[in-house]
Amino acid sequence: MIFTRGAVAISAAAVFATLPASNAAAQTEAQVRDAFVKFTAAQRSLGMNESCAVLDQAETRYADAMIGELKSPLARILGDQFKPEEIWEEGRVLFEGCKSRDEASDAWKQIDFVKQMSAASVIAASLIPMSPDDCIGKSNSPVSAGQLKIAADRVKASLQSSQQEPVLAAAKSMVPLFEQGCAEKKDYYYPSTFGPALAKVAALRQLRSTPAGTSDAGLAGIGEPEKSAIDPWIGPWESYFLNYRMGDYASVTAYRTLSSGKAVAKFRVSAGGAFSGSGNVYFTRDGKIEASFDKDYDSIVLKSVEGDRSYVLLRTNPSVSPDFFGNNRAEFAMNSETLKRFISENDEDADFYIQYRPELKGELRRFLNSASKNSVKVNMGDLVRASRWAMAPSPD
Repeated sequence: MIFTRGAVAISAAAVFATLPASNAAAQTEAQVRDAFVKFTAAQRSLGMNESCAVLDQAETRYADAMIGELKSPLARILGDQFKPEEIWEEGRVLFEGCKSRDEASDAWKQIDFVKQMSAASVIAASLIPMSPDDCIGKSNSPVSAGQLKIAADRVKASLQSSQQEPVLAAAKSMVPLFEQGCAEKKDYYYPSTFGPALAKVAALRQLRSTPAGTSDAGLAGIGEPEKSAIDPWIGPWESYFLNYRMGDYASVTAYRTLSSGKAVAKFRVSAGGAFSGSGNVYFTRDGKIEASFDKDYDSIVLKSVEGDRSYVLLRTNPSVSPDFFGNNRAEFAMNSETLKRFISENDEDADFYIQYRPELKGELRRFLNSASKNSVKVNMGDLVRASRWAMAPSPD
């Protein structure tokens, strides 16, 4: 069975499409073809977004949701013909350095499909005839109906005139899907259909915290991001990517930022226990590795899991006394020679324990996975990918 990659039609069923039947024969050729085309648009767009910043946070969330709904059914029906990793990689390679619409018109049609369906999803969330509180269980609603409307208005304003009618029609036809999700709500969580809208509200709150956003009257009611949502080393973000790896690994988060903050990616570690010392290791905009912790450590060390390679981050503010409340932090940096060795001596399969020396000449100890209490590790490939993703160029 061969499928083509052309333009993707907008439809209500495309928002979070499913192939419910377990029997491949029960699916018509048209159903499978339509699902595969939509999956390919979403998966390939995420690959293109890896190399070139073509999707915002809400659009990424929509693509993730589409893939989550369609991947397993398509794998069951298509078998070995279905190769999602190759679709993603094709998009990543194609958009290295970004491509103009003239250079990659079919690819941009796929990106536009994701963008327009995400827009329809954000708008649909503002059209449901009930309070957002009615779509969540025991937890308080993180957004109001007014804030969902602000997000929807912002999305509408970004649409071209030719896109307005089909996107608004798709949004209206999605409302029953949102209502169904509200009726099946789970405690503490919104239905998955709300993902793009919530992501849009969160991103607009980040924008609101910038000088440009503060002066934007249209964002006056969007709310403020939680204090913990903006890292002072990174600043307000436009989108972020969490690189999660199973097991005792630190999750590396990359940020595409709204300002020229010091860092673009980080991972968090803890020594274990509420007051045992925790902090972040950062990857800076200018390619350095630095760290910030709430305890008075002498140094931080990345120690190879295999072999005997160690890379030290030295204390840069020894006169500062850090405190648990974050008023003062112990800061560290890997010097240029150590950084060169770290890069040249390791490939992307290398894993590292993250260690700390509690005092001068003290014994090195490892940071722990807060859940398993095992030594936490970080993967070199995760670090490289996070830095590349964060610093990807934007299309002209």
